Amino acid sequence: MLVLIPNPNQIAELVKIQKDFIEKVNICGNQSAPSRPIFYQNTPLWIFLPEEKFSLSGNEKTIKNELKELSQRIKKVELEEPGLYFSEKLQQMVLGAAADISTDSGLCKAELIICKTASVVMETATSESDSHLPNICFANVAGKTEGVVSDLTFPLQLKIFRLAAAEELSPGTYAVNESVWRKINRAQ
Repeated sequence: MLVLIPNPNQIAELVKIQKDFIEKVNICGNQSAPSRPIFYQNTPLWIFLPEEKFSLSGNEKTIKNELKELSQRIKKVELEEPGLYFSEKLQQMVLGAAADISTDSGLCKAELIICKTASVVMETATSESDSHLPNICFANVAGKTEGVVSDLTFPLQLKIFRLAAAEELSPGTYAVNESVWRKINRAQ
């Protein structure tokens, strides 16, 4: 699987968002509500790229070269402001940000999961079940400063990142095998 890893400064800001959201969720609303989801930080803070758009040949000798070539095809990576939604892939409520990735062959969508609930929920989210969750401004959007969690401005452009070949060692545990750094120039 291929992943896109934000640069360390952006990851630090995303961790601030995680911590502040979890703190606000744990102190807000009716603590005795049985349907109240409990959120945990999601690690790693990577964007898992869609396999139908991004794949490697599987030849271990050429992985680094393939990563370099694929990274050069990425023209723009943009994260939308984080929001709460029901993830069909994970079958649970998450705090995530949609990622728009522009390549030579067009635009593709991916997601960055920032926080997720403790257990799998088989029913879709309802406004009733998430009505107790806080309304948080995650970044300085259009000049807002009150209640701002992070110095990030959304949509957030990832201009420096790592494109990496990763594997899942066990459920929820991932390792990077090979990676290349990519800096997107302003002219692109």
